[in-house]
Order: sequence, then C-alpha cells, then structure tokens
Amino acid sequence: MTVLVAAWHPVGETTTTFAAHLHGRDLAVVRVAERGWHWRVVSPHGGLLAEGEARTRVEAERAAEDEATAVHPPTSDLLDRLLT
Repeated sequence: MTVLVAAWHPVGETTTTFAAHLHGRDLAVVRVAERGWHWRVVSPHGGLLAEGEARTRVEAERAAEDEATAVHPPTSDLLDRLLT
C-alpha cells in the first residue's frame, strides 16, 4: 500500500474535483460519471505531463502522485532543446 504524500483538497464546493501540488507540478483528479476518476499532472507552465483513468479517487490520486515523482529519462526532443 502506497501512502499519499500530497495535501489533496476539494476544488470549490464540489466533491468531484480535487487538486494538489507536488514537486512543482499541479495534480488534479475529477470524477467522470460512469467511468470512474480521471487524473492529470500539469507542469508549472501549464503543459500536460501525464493523465489517465482510475476506478477510485484514491487510486487516481496515487497515480497522479506516482507520475509527479517519477524520474523519466530525457526524450530526444528534450535533449535537442537543452543542447542547442
């Protein structure tokens, strides 16, 4: 069992949208009727880094946190931008 580390909070007055900030990234989970929960991780500049689906809110929060803290090898595009 993985422990959640971010401070998740409801967005507005709803119980279907939650957000957190972790490792410089914005995380969000949203209840999608009939499908479960949609999660996403966004960069500080608003770029979508990852997203997915989960059955429960806790699974969605865990997936978003795992993605926000994952170490990814650099892509060839990123290496080109960094080296030019």
